Amino acid sequence: MKRFAYSVTAIFLLLTGLLFTLWSLGKKSMLFPAVICSTVLYHAGMRLFVGLVTGHGFRPDSPWFLEKPFEKALYRKLRVKKWKAKMPTYSPQTYALASLPPETIAKTMCRNEVVHELCAVFSLLPILLGFSFGAWWFFVPTSVFGFFADLAFAAMQRYNRPRILRLVRRRQGNK
Repeated sequence: MKRFAYSVTAIFLLLTGLLFTLWSLGKKSMLFPAVICSTVLYHAGMRLFVGLVTGHGFRPDSPWFLEKPFEKALYRKLRVKKWKAKMPTYSPQTYALASLPPETIAKTMCRNEVVHELCAVFSLLPILLGFSFGAWWFFVPTSVFGFFADLAFAAMQRYNRPRILRLVRRRQGNK
């Protein structure tokens, strides 16, 4: 998944550069395709950037990461258990119980939850381009899709973390 994310970003960086170059050379019809490619570039690159700059010092016992009373019912209604295994994982080795202690995985889940929550918010920023280009039909759906996709990944982190924390407590009880 990591290679795919970097490849998409690189491809759309090249396409954006090419299309804006053609537009600047007088091919006026290239402006909107350039804007579309730059929007895809933004969505892909922003996710990589947020992932790269987000720190690693998150604690699963901090109030933000504790399971809220309404969450179990919400995740049951959203059927998270049914679809979570079908979602791609950027870095599967960071969730490998065979090679990592559950404490480390719980911290990784906290970090990745924050990454996806930040990305969800940043996904909405391209809607502002609708004011400049008037192409609401493009900017709103791509931004809303990105927003909800990131919230789905954040929900997966929150759904799975209590299970990992129960494993942590069980292992601590056996020591």
